[in-house]
Amino acid sequence: MSSEAVAPEDYAPLLALGQALPATEADALAVPVTALAQPERLAVGDYAYLVDALGAIREAVAVLAFDATAGTVDLARGVLDTTPQAHAAGTRLVGVGEWLAAETIERAPGESVFVAAIPRTASAEGDAVLAANGAPLVLAGRQARPYPPGRVRLNGQREPAVVAGDLILTWAHRDRLLQTAYLVRQDEGDIGPEPGTTYRVRLRDRNGTLVRSETGLTGNTWTWDVASAALDAGVAGDRVTVEIEAERDGLVSWQAQVRSVERAGYGLRWGQHWGGVSP
Repeated sequence: MSSEAVAPEDYAPLLALGQALPATEADALAVPVTALAQPERLAVGDYAYLVDALGAIREAVAVLAFDATAGTVDLARGVLDTTPQAHAAGTRLVGVGEWLAAETIERAPGESVFVAAIPRTASAEGDAVLAANGAPLVLAGRQARPYPPGRVRLNGQREPAVVAGDLILTWAHRDRLLQTAYLVRQDEGDIGPEPGTTYRVRLRDRNGTLVRSETGLTGNTWTWDVASAALDAGVAGDRVTVEIEAERDGLVSWQAQVRSVERAGYGLRWGQHWGGVSP
C-alpha cells in the first residue's frame, strides 16, 4: 500500500460530550463538554461533527454558543445533509470551520481509501495515525446526494409521544444547491426542492417489520389512514417508526429522517391513552 502526503493542516478543536443527546430536532442547549484539544478554536457559527467511537461521522451540528469557562455548548441539530441522531455521553465533537484538509484527487462513490494523519513539528515527524482504526474508508458520494427533508411533523406536531386517528406526515423541502449561504436548521420551511427530487416513506411496526413503503412522492405530505394501518400492521401498529428519505437521479439522501410514535385507537392501547390524546 503506497501513501502520499496530500493536505497539510493544523489541529481542529476536539471536545467530548458530558451527557447523552437524544435524536431530536430541538436545539441542544447548555450541553456539558470536556475539552480534549484546541477548544479555543471552536467558533460560534461554524459547524462541527459528532463522531462515533470509530471516528465515523454521525451528525453535523451548528455551534450556537460555546462557554469555555462553564464548559458548555449550544448546538443546532442535523444541519447540512444529516438528521438528528442519538449520541452517548463521551461522543466526540470535532469542530470543522477552517480546519479542513482536502486533497485534489477526484474519486468515485464506492471507492476505498486509507486515510491517516501524520503529526509534525518544525523539526520532527510522528507515526501515522490511521482513520477508522486502520480500515479503509468507503466513499459515499455525499456531495451529489439530495439533502433529506426537514421540519418533519406527525399530525402537525414536532415529536409527539402518541397520536390518534390517521397518521399525517408532513415535511419541508431541502436543496443542496441553494443551501450555501448559511446553516439551515431543522425547523425551517421549504427550500427548493432540488429539481427531480422525490421522497420515500417507510413504516415499521413495533417489531421493526416493514409494513408499508411509498416511493416517488413529489409533495411534502403523506397520510396513513386508519383503515390502511389496520390492514398493513394490525395490532403491531400500536407503535410505528417512520423513515423519510429524498431521492434524485437514483441517489438517496445520505441519512433518513426517523421518528417513532405510539398510536392510540380501538385495539391500539386505547385503555392506556383514552382521554389524553388529541387527533
